[in-house]
Amino acid sequence: MQLVAFRILLAYARCMKSKQVLKSVNLKATWLRQLMLDTIYELPGLFFANDLYKLLQSHKSKFNKSSFYRNLDQFCEKAILQKVVLAYDKIAYELVDSHHHHFSCNNCTTVLCILDQELESKVLRIQDGLRDSGVVVQDHIFALNGLCSECK
Repeated sequence: MQLVAFRILLAYARCMKSKQVLKSVNLKATWLRQLMLDTIYELPGLFFANDLYKLLQSHKSKFNKSSFYRNLDQFCEKAILQKVVLAYDKIAYELVDSHHHHFSCNNCTTVLCILDQELESKVLRIQDGLRDSGVVVQDHIFALNGLCSECK
């Protein structure tokens, strides 16, 4: 039920203009942030920062590379985006929509989303067990790496 409500909220957020999304997380709606969000909302899923940077530059927009990366970090801090650690510690980004895990190919850039409710339930049970032992779990990362069907 909670996941369904979250997806409805995300669908609503995607319909909102980027300016409203930025306002809702107390970020000033600068032209660069709006351009970044508008572009990200059009992407099909995971993306690499450098690819987004090049795409934005193709719009003939002039902006500082450090401002671009600072905005990406702020989007993560405000839970608009999340960082995804892939094979060989490559970092990708995606919109925060639902908690899931990834498979990444060690040879190419293929990344597949793993949506498995049983896996999530098991992870939550493990976290509960650790909490009962006095441990505070702040996050977890579960990723599969290997060769995709094209690279095997």
